[in-house]
Parts: sequence; C-alpha cells; structure tokens
Amino acid sequence: MADQEKWELSREEIEARIREQNQKHKKKGKGRSQNQRLKLFYLLDYLLEETDETHTKKVAEIIEHLENYHKIPVEQKTVCSDLRLLGEYGYETQYDGRTRGWRIIEREFETQELQLLIDCVQSSRFITQKKAKELTDKLKKKASRFPASA
Repeated sequence: MADQEKWELSREEIEARIREQNQKHKKKGKGRSQNQRLKLFYLLDYLLEETDETHTKKVAEIIEHLENYHKIPVEQKTVCSDLRLLGEYGYETQYDGRTRGWRIIEREFETQELQLLIDCVQSSRFITQKKAKELTDKLKKKASRFPASA
C-alpha cells in the first residue's frame, strides 16, 4: 500500500480545495462538475465498504452506484481505467473472472485489528464519550460492511 503518511491534507481538506477550485472554473465557464472530480474518491470508498476477499462488485453495479448516489455519469471504459488507477496509487484491486467483479483485497487494517482499536477507544478512561464516538466512526469507515470470515 502507498505511504499515506506523506500526505499532509485530509480528504475533507482536499474536497474543500476541489470545491473552491471548481467555483473558480464555473465563473470562467469551464471545468468539470465537482462530483466528476471526486469520482475516484467515491469509487474508492464504495469498494472499501462493499468488497472484500469474498465479495466483488461488477462494473455495472459501480456505474449504477456512481450515477444514483453521486449523480456522476460514467462509462464502463472509464470505470475500468479508474480501477487500474487505484491500483497504481497503491490499493490492490483485483478482477475475479468467476464472479466477473472487482474488489480491493488489501486494506490498511484487518477487520480484527479495527475491532481491537475500536474496543480500546471505547474502553479508554481518558477519552470523552463524544471523542470516542468520533474515533469509532472514523475507524468503522475503514472496514468492509461484511463480517470477517474466520
């Protein structure tokens, strides 16, 4: 996986900069929509949440998700090139010929590691309940929605 510590900006800061840049381009009458610029982030989030070693997503399902939830019109060819781009960035994507779907197979944390971190945060005496909930929510976003296979 790519060394993510080198990035100084959070995803929220990047999205804010893209929105700001988008506003400047709209005034000039050029540029793509904000959602189109965020497409790769949305694709990554979708795959991290919806896929794992045993669950894949077909390109048609990815297209449907991007169009229905993010209002991003996209073609099959674009999705395939975006999937390869995620691989180049450091997220190991894999095509499964049996299910004809894509998945991300390597994650920052294993499900068990995330659960351990969540348990530690929730049982900590020096973290407020509000902060513990915030941290727990952030950690849960890093996990697939599917239970870990034993």
